[in-house]
Amino acid sequence: EQIRHSPANYMDETSWYVGDPHWVLWVSTAPQYTLYHVDPSHGGGVAEKLLGREYAGVLVTDCHGAYRRLKCRKHKCIAHHLRALHKSRGKNPTETSRYLDAWERLWQDVIELRRQRDTLPAETFAQRRAALEATWDKLLARPVTKAGDRYFLGRMRNLGGHHFGCLYFDVEATNNRAER
Repeated sequence: EQIRHSPANYMDETSWYVGDPHWVLWVSTAPQYTLYHVDPSHGGGVAEKLLGREYAGVLVTDCHGAYRRLKCRKHKCIAHHLRALHKSRGKNPTETSRYLDAWERLWQDVIELRRQRDTLPAETFAQRRAALEATWDKLLARPVTKAGDRYFLGRMRNLGGHHFGCLYFDVEATNNRAER
């Protein structure tokens, strides 16, 4: 009941050996609690079973597809984006990519603005958030040819409207709380 009524949940899942290696440990956590659930499934039905179909809070996760079926407000972990960005650099002929550099700056700026959330006037915060949204749109529209750049662009397009949740809702920029 606590997780189903919490304003925010941070979730993660990882392999968990229970007689055979195909079980999964699911974690849902917030500052007040942590729920551990072991299940044979790695699918979205588990997250839905834990949170309920009508979860009204914000869900902070990595980009695992299991969370797509949940219709709640979401934020996707920026640390996972930065790791994927690093991996994307390795897919290019050289690790130099102005395109990926621009994405890295954008994510660092999002993290910094999130840190400043409570100290900035609301209008200033909204203006800076709008500028980051404009940068997001430009990066999504930019044509790319390098394999790593295309890989990262595809990942960002798959986020849908869940890219800057930490700037719209009172949640952390990462799902590290659940990862730990």
